[in-house]
Amino acid sequence: MGGKAFEFIETWLEKIPQPQKHSPIDTQRPAKRQKLNRTRWRLPSPERSVSSSDLDQLPQDTTSEMDPQTPNKRRLVDDEATPRPNKAPSNSSRSSFNKDGISFPPSDSSQRSGRSSPVKTFPIVGLDGHYIDARTLDPDQFGFPSALEDILRDINEIGSKIGIVPEYLKVYRFLSTVENLRLFARRSFELGLDEAGWNNEVHTPILQAVFRGDLWPENAIVDYFPCMNASVTPEYHKFPISPSKVDYCVFIDPAFDNDDGVKEAIKEIQAYSNGTINHTSYSGLAQFPTCISIETKRHGGDQRRADVQTATWHASQWTFLTKHAGDGISELPFLPGVIVQGHEWKFVATTRNGKETIFWSSHQFGNTTTPVGVFQIMAGLHRLRRWSRDVYWPWYKKHVLKLLIPAQIQSFN
Repeated sequence: MGGKAFEFIETWLEKIPQPQKHSPIDTQRPAKRQKLNRTRWRLPSPERSVSSSDLDQLPQDTTSEMDPQTPNKRRLVDDEATPRPNKAPSNSSRSSFNKDGISFPPSDSSQRSGRSSPVKTFPIVGLDGHYIDARTLDPDQFGFPSALEDILRDINEIGSKIGIVPEYLKVYRFLSTVENLRLFARRSFELGLDEAGWNNEVHTPILQAVFRGDLWPENAIVDYFPCMNASVTPEYHKFPISPSKVDYCVFIDPAFDNDDGVKEAIKEIQAYSNGTINHTSYSGLAQFPTCISIETKRHGGDQRRADVQTATWHASQWTFLTKHAGDGISELPFLPGVIVQGHEWKFVATTRNGKETIFWSSHQFGNTTTPVGVFQIMAGLHRLRRWSRDVYWPWYKKHVLKLLIPAQIQSFN
């Protein structure tokens, strides 16, 4: 990027107002903000998502299928899917649920895998009354939590380039990092890299810049791990499709909390929860409460598959949290998530009412096609990081760990 472009960005960044600091231990809801002008930014309905018992059971070989529109060409192998377990649901459970869903033509994922059976879309009906439905991420929707409206407003402001540079970032030092990320993303797009390529070249470096960098390790109470092989514990998976996986999880590292009771409370839960404090027994997350899931796809990847993966992963997380928090689950208004599709980063969320999980999708808050777009991604992730520390962790300590006195949490705004 030329010198004039850098000068323009530097001048523009200097004019951006910095966000005010938030007290890390003040978890009370602030006074209600001014009502959204919903007619100013109404979000489009997302593409409807699908689920099926075969959704995650893609074959491991490279069997191809003839494209019905171009019979003389072979389809490419599906190289953007997050790895899935090989064990499929039993025939009895599969057949018992197929009659409950709405049948649609095969998805492009199933076509690429050489399978032609119809698939189901939302809603997804599960065992024992469990249910997943999808709605547009729109505050006008019935059942939309006010707390979710607040964070959506903040993310919308990020999309409007208002206060997008977090105070902790040394902006001028990060200009070269941001420009490099843009160039890595452009190369990934032009080379047609698969999901693993995009993750290694673009997505992981962005997460490193936001969650680590100068913040590591002194103030790393919120961190992230790649978790492509993290399987849901069967006890918490209630649906007739293979348990979903996601690519990354943002989590709380209790070692950076000063409360002496946290360590013992975690050990107590691990003792009767298969050695974990999450809905997955993956060793990398066994002692870190997960709070944000990130599902990635290569450019042009299957958005419907990403929706179903995120929704079912969250549903399992809600089931785990409900088991341990009891009535306290009503005090957690939503769980946030991020779906990345090549350049584009989108905010999603789920809410829970009894055994019903609602998947709210979606709002794009940044992209890697421009330096400003990369800064927007970093600002959006920083906002979700603050939610993890100031809202989710105090709730988790009180209702899951049963610790009544909140600890003083280190501030790193």
